[in-house]
Amino acid sequence: MDLRNYIGYSSKPLSELSFGNSTPYGAFLNYSASYPVNAQGRVDGLELAYQQALTEHFGVAANYTYADGKQTSAVPPSPSGGPGDDRLVGTSKTTYNINGYYEDAHFSARVAWNYRSAYFDGLDRSTAFSEDSIGYLSASLAYTVNDNFMVTLDGQNLNNPTLKYYALNETQPRAFYTNGRQYYLNLRLKL
Repeated sequence: MDLRNYIGYSSKPLSELSFGNSTPYGAFLNYSASYPVNAQGRVDGLELAYQQALTEHFGVAANYTYADGKQTSAVPPSPSGGPGDDRLVGTSKTTYNINGYYEDAHFSARVAWNYRSAYFDGLDRSTAFSEDSIGYLSASLAYTVNDNFMVTLDGQNLNNPTLKYYALNETQPRAFYTNGRQYYLNLRLKL
């Protein structure tokens, strides 16, 4: 896949005149600004999908994606002077989903595991930061009472995963978030 209108990140050094107690006559302070840029990119990869009914009511579905993404223009330079960071924002090398299900005329149940490997999240103060790999467990139950009424119960983040963000590597943690388990009870009525 060739990306011609990709939004990448870059940074550049800037100076600003600042006044304060230690600099009553003003002084130029240097800082680095990160900003979005129009860029191009390329993603090479593979996607596989499989679905199979195991019995009349049970089945499985799975998919796997491998994506090797690179930013091909406007690559931000490395602070050390070496090659820049050409990772595409938001591109995981590996993602996969595995689902098991049961369905009959009135009842259905699904359990799913979704996974994505670590990915580049952008620049902050000219420093790259990434999100660590993460997996989510979810489930859904549905009961159809009749043609006009259905009850569903959905559960997300059942394994209560922690999202982990890092700067240059895992020895430089930036943020950790736990969103908690979420449950949704829905009543559907057709008139």
